[in-house]
Amino acid sequence: MKRVDLAVACFKQGFSCSQAILSTYGPLYGLNCETALRVSRGFGGGMGALGLTCGALTGAFMVLGLMYDSAEPAAKEKVVNFIAQISDRFVERHGAMACRELIGCDLKSEAGRRRFQELNLIETHCVKFVRDAAEFLEGIVASGLDPLPAREQEIRIEPLFDSSPDLSTQSPRPVCAAPVNHEPLFNK
Repeated sequence: MKRVDLAVACFKQGFSCSQAILSTYGPLYGLNCETALRVSRGFGGGMGALGLTCGALTGAFMVLGLMYDSAEPAAKEKVVNFIAQISDRFVERHGAMACRELIGCDLKSEAGRRRFQELNLIETHCVKFVRDAAEFLEGIVASGLDPLPAREQEIRIEPLFDSSPDLSTQSPRPVCAAPVNHEPLFNK
């Protein structure tokens, strides 16, 4: 399975957009999956459901930071330039970077969350944002522009649920299979 598909699968399991991106790409640069999920937990929904920068983009921005050795003098400038490039491409494709503008509702309000679910925006919009952010990163990795070689790793999907017969009590496991206690950003 390709990494782009892994990021989308992680997102579809109920993890936030930022968690899906960082937990898929972070391990390539030395960040373990569980830490990636924990660090990126609050960035979904445009940073804590505030409707600001799309969580898929913030996840990608975090990955870009991981690509460079912090001792490298020009690292910050390179990361900032990549962020600008990815942001421009994202806005070109979707018309905005802010979650609130991308999905057309305010996730802080009950009405906005209800609209989000009723219109199934997670499937009709957010999956595209996760896929695009992952494809932008994949382009950087594939082009060799990232200075740290991405670690080749066996990519496999672990069972999504424990073997308990009552699946309604099970929490989804991320595709990176880290043992994490998970609560989705928005419960259905």
